[in-house]
Amino acid sequence: MAQETWNFAGSAGACSRCGTALKFGDAFFSALIAAEGGLARRDFCAGCWSPGSSGGGLAFWRTVRPPRAAPRRRPAKLDIEVVRRIFESMQSAAPEGIESELRYVLALILLRRRRLELTASAGGELKFRDREGREYALRDPVLGRERIGELTERLGDLLWEREFEAAAPQ
Repeated sequence: MAQETWNFAGSAGACSRCGTALKFGDAFFSALIAAEGGLARRDFCAGCWSPGSSGGGLAFWRTVRPPRAAPRRRPAKLDIEVVRRIFESMQSAAPEGIESELRYVLALILLRRRRLELTASAGGELKFRDREGREYALRDPVLGRERIGELTERLGDLLWEREFEAAAPQ
């Protein structure tokens, strides 16, 4: 079966019938209609909408104009070599607790970036091997929402400190 691509404009930001601006956070209705040259989108404020108001629409839906978001900042690029050095420096970490869990998260980052390979998983233990053939065994922790927050904060602190240490003149 051939797949077709349909392109149509996003919201115009105003009601197609009365011209009222659709404010951020307001609910409104959008209809997809067959128009000359393809498909077109028409938006209607709640006061102007009725299922027949789309003029033969093919589909319609209720939506909310999302609040204007602050400009998105690009996250700093993760220096995988710094992550690897931190992971290796944590080899003597306790078998449980936040250091062990941080080491687990770092191992997952390294696994995703193909710096580590998962070689075994059994009995709550994970075994990894790096590109040089070194092997690492880690406990597989069960991380709750609160713990993930703690780890995220701690990992951010570690990476921030270590990136500057790595960039400092020797």
